[in-house]
Amino acid sequence: MSAAPSAARARGLTKAYGTGETTVLALDSVDVDIARGRFTAVMGPSGSGKSTLMHCLAGLDTVSAGQVWLGDTEITGLKERELTRLRRDRIGFVFQAFNLLPTLTAAENITLPMDIAGRRPDRDWLERTGMSPSEVRFAVLGVVNTLALSVVERTREIGLLRAIGLSRVQLRRMIRLESVVIAVFGALLGLGLGMIWGVAVQQVLALEGMTALAIPWGTILAVVAGSVVVGLVAAVLPALRASRMNVLAAIAHE
Repeated sequence: MSAAPSAARARGLTKAYGTGETTVLALDSVDVDIARGRFTAVMGPSGSGKSTLMHCLAGLDTVSAGQVWLGDTEITGLKERELTRLRRDRIGFVFQAFNLLPTLTAAENITLPMDIAGRRPDRDWLERTGMSPSEVRFAVLGVVNTLALSVVERTREIGLLRAIGLSRVQLRRMIRLESVVIAVFGALLGLGLGMIWGVAVQQVLALEGMTALAIPWGTILAVVAGSVVVGLVAAVLPALRASRMNVLAAIAHE
């Protein structure tokens, strides 16, 4: 009887952290086969390399030596763009710390990789599971998150999006669009609030018989321009930093 085909397998898998005397060997020449169509549990004490093994098998982390296959595809030699596409199209992640996007519903978190890939989820399946289909707009999502989340959380979020298949090209496009929207929104909001306050002050002064203040349009325009610049910097810097980090480092960023 032939053995069941492997969903994933590794031969001589080695993963080391650090160099010289500080080297930590997380995986030491591991051979493993994960059978297709079965539930497989990886058990062991804390620090034994369980998470490292899963990260390497899923293409989230690089290996120091050895080979890893996902089905018939060897992933140890793939470039980052190919790994990103593979994670998006062939692997589902349930992280230990969940790593859900707080601005999305449960259904939207589930269908997010398909939205990134530009594919529509199976409507019949969504209806059977009690979920309604949704279409994620990354620019709007980025605006909400940048306004609502700290830099640390933003870094983790971009790391998660990269893990589930968001390419660098898509990430740069998202950053550019959301940065412009945030900067313009912030400048217009500040301008509107400032004008409301100015009108209120003028009315109070008029009631007291005092001369109304002239509106310093030059100063206002300078403030608006400064607000746009600050908004662009505040939106772009955390996103660019996360885009350059290792996927796992971005997810675990504190």
